[in-house]
Amino acid sequence: MLDHDELVDVLAANTGTGHTLANSVEFEHQQAELLARLNTLIESLGRVDTCLGTTPYPDEIMQTLGKELKRLSLDSFIALLEPDAQSLTVRHLSIEARALTLIQEMVGIDVLGLRIPRERLIVCDPLATQQSVFVTN
Repeated sequence: MLDHDELVDVLAANTGTGHTLANSVEFEHQQAELLARLNTLIESLGRVDTCLGTTPYPDEIMQTLGKELKRLSLDSFIALLEPDAQSLTVRHLSIEARALTLIQEMVGIDVLGLRIPRERLIVCDPLATQQSVFVTN
């Protein structure tokens, strides 16, 4: 028969094993979720790549990119640099079509095609660096 100290040691060892197993199962679950998300990303990039190779139309490419980003739970706003390098033109916005229509009706202008002059850029000046800008929520 085990004395008190031996019993405590056995229980502690089994509890530690139980925690290790629980942590291992949680880790495997997290790894499986990450792998699934990475597979979705790879599939999305493949669809965008296919679109790049099959269409010469930038609007169609942006729509495909926006759709794939939405599939990854990412919203997108794409504005392209105008040749004068002094403004951007909104070419894609990944909000629901109904919401976009409602916004446009409220403000009285079309958001898609809207020109944003350089002096109105409040987040940063991508025109100075001619780089993509990524802004988090």
